[in-house]
Amino acid sequence: MIMINNSLTLKKIKDNKTINAFFIGGIIGLILFLIIYGWRILNITYVDWLYEDVNSDLFQTQLGADFFLKAPWKFPLGCYDTYNYPSGTSIVFTDSIPIFAIVFKLFRGMLPTNIQYLGIWGAFSFFMQGGISCVILKKYIKKLSIVAAICPILIFNTATIWRLYRHTSLGGGQWIILLALMICVYRKNINKTWKKVFIWSGITAITVSIHIYFIIMIGIILVAYLINDYLENNLLKEDILIFISAVISTIVSFYIIGGFAVGSSIVEEGLGMYSMNINSLFNPMGYSNYLKDLPSNPGQYEGLQYLGAGAIILLIAYIFSLNKDEYVWFKELSNSKKIPIIFGIVSLTILALSPVITINTKTLVNYMFLKPIVDLLNPFRSTGRFFWPVYYVILFFLIIKVSQKYKNTTKLFLCFALCSCIQFSDFVMNMAYNSSGLKEKYEYNNKLESKLWNDLATKVKHVELITNGWDEYQKIAWYAAQNNLTMNTGYFSRKNYELIEEDMINSLKEITTGNIRKDTMYCIPEKYIFNNESFTNNKIVEFNVDGFRIIVSKEIINFEKYNEIIKKENSESKKDIVELYIKILNGELDKDILEENRKYQMNINDTINDSVNNGEIIFISGKLKNSSNQDFYSYSFLNKSFCIYYEIIDKNGKNIAKENRYYFNKEIKSGESQEFKLNIDIPENVSGNYTLKIDCLQEGVALFGEYDGQQYLYNIKIN
Repeated sequence: MIMINNSLTLKKIKDNKTINAFFIGGIIGLILFLIIYGWRILNITYVDWLYEDVNSDLFQTQLGADFFLKAPWKFPLGCYDTYNYPSGTSIVFTDSIPIFAIVFKLFRGMLPTNIQYLGIWGAFSFFMQGGISCVILKKYIKKLSIVAAICPILIFNTATIWRLYRHTSLGGGQWIILLALMICVYRKNINKTWKKVFIWSGITAITVSIHIYFIIMIGIILVAYLINDYLENNLLKEDILIFISAVISTIVSFYIIGGFAVGSSIVEEGLGMYSMNINSLFNPMGYSNYLKDLPSNPGQYEGLQYLGAGAIILLIAYIFSLNKDEYVWFKELSNSKKIPIIFGIVSLTILALSPVITINTKTLVNYMFLKPIVDLLNPFRSTGRFFWPVYYVILFFLIIKVSQKYKNTTKLFLCFALCSCIQFSDFVMNMAYNSSGLKEKYEYNNKLESKLWNDLATKVKHVELITNGWDEYQKIAWYAAQNNLTMNTGYFSRKNYELIEEDMINSLKEITTGNIRKDTMYCIPEKYIFNNESFTNNKIVEFNVDGFRIIVSKEIINFEKYNEIIKKENSESKKDIVELYIKILNGELDKDILEENRKYQMNINDTINDSVNNGEIIFISGKLKNSSNQDFYSYSFLNKSFCIYYEIIDKNGKNIAKENRYYFNKEIKSGESQEFKLNIDIPENVSGNYTLKIDCLQEGVALFGEYDGQQYLYNIKIN
């Protein structure tokens, strides 16, 4: 009886230490989150910070969540048709963290009208990341103070810090990888098959409810776990049951959140471009305060796996501690441990490097020609992400090995604390998206200033936006979301382009024939109206307001009330512009400018002062000549538009300019020239020495200066 009581007491003490480790790590994570991002974004009613940078993925993420939270419930639960109406979309494809979106929607009636949960998601993610990291380390390092000292290095990693408020679900969901690794580490504590089924089914369900990319990583970790389980226990049937249960859980969960419900393309361009470079562990890509960048190829930021100066110091300390018997521990490992470890690391590394394996800018292997492999990888074009579990394994290995080599606990504590501080000072504040800016209070202004917008929102139910242009889209999409109106288009990670384009073309036909829907407001950006064409007939009314041509039914407009803002065209031109729009929407003008044709000559008329004030606008005029053999299409609404592009670059290589493009809104034929007037907005609240870079760009294709070296660089001091 005494022996039983002692055993229970020891188990309770052990469990309490693990729980303590989790909460200590979680609290450290929360504190670090507040240091980096501040407390303001934890307020669920403070949504403006997400709309402040209209060119960021945060804008898209919050819009998707806003439409979803206000939409009626449907099944599958993650689907809604108020956005991308009438075909609809799923919360899966807006990067809006489905699991959080559904939970917040359950309490919608108790919450304010306009809310955001991305601040809470970030804090929760840091808590989980710190907590789970400490639980894993506690398995190998008994002294909790030492675990707490090194825990920040596992939070200060590039996947979390760089992505949290860029690709929010991916950056904040890193803890799900750590959770899967924790199950592997504590596998001997889970000895019942039903527990294994429950745990892995639960992990895979949560995984797809955060972001589908994680499922490949978690799946490989699960297979490695099952290989170990089979080799140690020889329970093949039970392991097959665990695997099948996890697969079923994945499919069912993905179905419930709407992953299969929308007829969208699962294939996007870019496979091979977004792989990991072999040098990635030591390539900070412009974010380190201590290390210089190594060469890499465009798009390989998706494989950003920089260890950080603190972790590199741990690596150096481990290397200096090596002796001739160092690898005995690995040789002594049983095959049941060796095989799954090798399988997991090799599989994930090959996937991350694939299908174009590079070191620096040199291509070593390219197997894009192997169609079966390419078809398999195509839905997951950003393969560089798949290295994340290996990245964490490397960090855990270094921490554990260094702790075993250096026995003096005081010195080890100080060493680990110093490494954590160096890691923070190296890249965290450089890499964290707008970390200082998020602590300030923003008030979003989408520049739809006319009172007419508010009145129209009470008269229509649907907004039909006829454009592919981002600048116009974000204004109208925000307006529709705020006023609980449905909208015909949107920006999603996967979407059915054909249906969206067909809907826009049908809307144009409705306008030109006068057979418009009475509950719909049609919006066409004014700059897309060529030669002041008028659609006016006896069934519709059109007017220009805040840069848009608005078209509605005469039955919902009070002519007397809006006499001052309604500006009907007197032109008798009846030119049918449907054909032109069809060409635009079908992408016939979106052709890649070939590398050999990325040539231009720019003459700048004005002198650029080397000293400017923050908040100032620099006005530059000049003439640009197309020196190539290919026409440049410079319409801002094209996906691959040609434009003049500028950056204001700080000492860390980071661009601080926001609205940094100039479109001509006409084609520039080969050999022809066009005049331009470029306004360069110097950001507020900045000072110091910067480089102003002016170049030409084709959206989604390339900066011209990367090919012919012709860029205009000016050293400026911002006061």
